Amino acid sequence: MPTKLSTGKVRRIYQFIKTNARQYNVRKLCRLLQVAPSGYYAWLQSPVSDRVIEDARLLRLIRAFFVASHGIYGAPRVFLDLREAGETCSKHRVTRLMRVNKIPAVRGYRARHHAASQPQSSRQTSCSATSRSPSRMRRGLPT
Repeated sequence: MPTKLSTGKVRRIYQFIKTNARQYNVRKLCRLLQVAPSGYYAWLQSPVSDRVIEDARLLRLIRAFFVASHGIYGAPRVFLDLREAGETCSKHRVTRLMRVNKIPAVRGYRARHHAASQPQSSRQTSCSATSRSPSRMRRGLPT
């Protein structure tokens, strides 16, 4: 029982058959290498699959939106930009294309939300810092 071959391996097999087709019978090579002759002939007509062509087109759009965001947007936001532009694809496909092509998003871009701290001298004006509870001091509430 033949096992399912990966797409890259099948393409290499088809390329091998193409280079040796003048010396050997194509049907015998296909049988020996456990691929279908119809698949080989279909590959001869269109060596690049429709998915690869569509991925290349989508990758150009992803790069354009990524550059337009100054390299900040990650896959979820690029996906939303593609949706706004009328493209139909999944967020997982955008994530895969960005990961495979090493298009990284900027991490930690948003500003951190911390309470503005006061200088040490202004905290101790009315009473000592030890008499106040730390949680009330952070919130600016009286003790």
